Amino acid sequence: DQMSDSVETKATRSRRKSSVFAWGLLSIVIVGFLIEIGHSHVAQVDDSFISYRYARNLVDGKGLVFNESERVEGITNLGWTLLIAASMALGIAPETTGIILGVASSVVVLLLTFLLAREGLDQRRHSLAVAAPILVVASVSFAHWSLSGMETTFFTALVCAACYAQVRARPALMTALLSAATLTRPDAGLLAASLYLFHLIQHWRHDRRQALLWPATYAAAIAALTVFRLVYYGDPVPNTFYAKVGGIPLAFGVRYAWGFYSLGPIFLMIPALLWSVRDKRARPLLLYICLTTFYILYVRGDIYRGHRFLLHILPLVAATGVWGLGRSLEVRPHLGVAMLFIVIFSALAAVYGPFGPVSCLFFGAALVIWLVGFESRKPLMPALGIPILLAAFIGYAFAVNPFHGESIERQLRKTPRSDRNDAAVKWNQFNLDVARRQLRRIAQAEPPPRLIAIIAIGRIGYYSNLPLLDLVGLTNKEV
Repeated sequence: DQMSDSVETKATRSRRKSSVFAWGLLSIVIVGFLIEIGHSHVAQVDDSFISYRYARNLVDGKGLVFNESERVEGITNLGWTLLIAASMALGIAPETTGIILGVASSVVVLLLTFLLAREGLDQRRHSLAVAAPILVVASVSFAHWSLSGMETTFFTALVCAACYAQVRARPALMTALLSAATLTRPDAGLLAASLYLFHLIQHWRHDRRQALLWPATYAAAIAALTVFRLVYYGDPVPNTFYAKVGGIPLAFGVRYAWGFYSLGPIFLMIPALLWSVRDKRARPLLLYICLTTFYILYVRGDIYRGHRFLLHILPLVAATGVWGLGRSLEVRPHLGVAMLFIVIFSALAAVYGPFGPVSCLFFGAALVIWLVGFESRKPLMPALGIPILLAAFIGYAFAVNPFHGESIERQLRKTPRSDRNDAAVKWNQFNLDVARRQLRRIAQAEPPPRLIAIIAIGRIGYYSNLPLLDLVGLTNKEV
């Protein structure tokens, strides 16, 4: 008995050390993320100011409208707009609230991604769960949308929280989070469909009342929201749906989805599908990932850089990918090593691009090391084969992306990830500069304009406070 107690004590200590180590790594990841965005100078996107104008009009007693007396729901983030309005009622500037909520939501996303990944890992391998938030942070889109003033990371946090509640079998909390997510963005209905489908399958035979209770509660909440939209705006869905969906070639949606998946997630789907599909808790997450992808192909993506309409599934892809890595290590260690290579390659693909020299160099070398080192019993083969392969990939790296006299360290720092970030920052700054020039012209116009017809309505509408005719039709039912 003393021996078994001693063994159990050692095991408990080992698990505690592993847990402390994992939380320490997570803290480093979060601090690194905050340092990175602290040095970023990203102008808030123009669309964020559409929500700010709706919020200000609500606080000023003009109603939840863009133009006074014109009831058109030209926003797709009603819940986010209401939060902005609440902060404005407290005297906080909406630009400040947008940044604070965006960054705080991003930290919550990293925490929930870690917790989700940990759910599918053995206690001895909890430190592996840190790989999931690292994969999220590696995406330049995540940092960019954290500072955008949009609801993107807030919505992502709600999605992750609802999935975590589902994995932990907390249907009441899951229903509350799904309702909040759908209030924030209507496409959360896809998540509700995925989670409730498996909820019904799980409980239908044993307790039909329990199976129907929470889906019915969610349906009642959405019905109330739809009634409000019909009464207040005259439409069951936001006007932005009618303005944006339809008439765009399918190729735009394919390009949008491929741009997102090629930067890491497509490789993570290998371990996710290989093992996670065998775990019932992972199936609704994988279904939601697939449904969201098909939905993006249907609506043809988005005009903004950074794949914001797919960003909310990135933590789920990362968590299930790491989940699959852990399962592989348990069942077949050599296959687990291959999955580890794939997870690392996914992070490199986010930074250097999927076909960048550094990514190809790592993936090729890792693949050969695995194939030769694990499958061959002749030690001379890896000794000869690996250096030859490394030399081939180094030659490829120099041929495709020559250094032109620059140091390797500079090449490693100036990555496709940083180039994408610079492009997004410059684009937002360009739009900001254009809006400033337009606002100066409006202020100097004689006589003052009574109506402005324009495409980018966000900043102009918020700062001029004049009636606008939206030429894209987001806030206008006739255009």
